[in-house]
Amino acid sequence: MVLLILFWSLQNFKAIDYGYEMENLRRQRAAEESINRRLQVEIAALRAPKRMRRCHKGTETGRADQGQTLVVERVTTSTPPAKALVASR
Repeated sequence: MVLLILFWSLQNFKAIDYGYEMENLRRQRAAEESINRRLQVEIAALRAPKRMRRCHKGTETGRADQGQTLVVERVTTSTPPAKALVASR
């Protein structure tokens, strides 16, 4: 009789555990579906023909003014001095 009650309680606790796990998975799925919908809208907006034309027009404006450009120069590193101190363990 004790084994029967023990087995029943174990099954009951497992069923409750699975119920909580299913609810968490449902919540996660709803969040992922929401993200998916938002990304689908973003993809559709990025593929919109009007946006493509607008972006393409912006590339044909000609040369940029001096204030619109940024020149990036490569900096060469200097060699360390001959008596450099190097830490070691």
